[in-house]
Amino acid sequence: MEYKKLKTIGTWTTRTEVMEFLNYKPTQMHQFMKDFKDVLIVSRIGRRCFIQVKSIERVLDMHQESAAR
Repeated sequence: MEYKKLKTIGTWTTRTEVMEFLNYKPTQMHQFMKDFKDVLIVSRIGRRCFIQVKSIERVLDMHQESAAR
């Protein structure tokens, strides 16, 4: 299994890094951000988009499947 570490700035990472981590294309990432707009903490500076890492972890935790299945 290949492990990937996100490049971060403090507790923030770029939208592009998250796209690469999830292996999403721009349209998929747009829908992901739209679906989880209440959970994701996003900061926009000009055209740049930064997402707080803890909020991404929260989304993943929300969809965690139990190992018993």
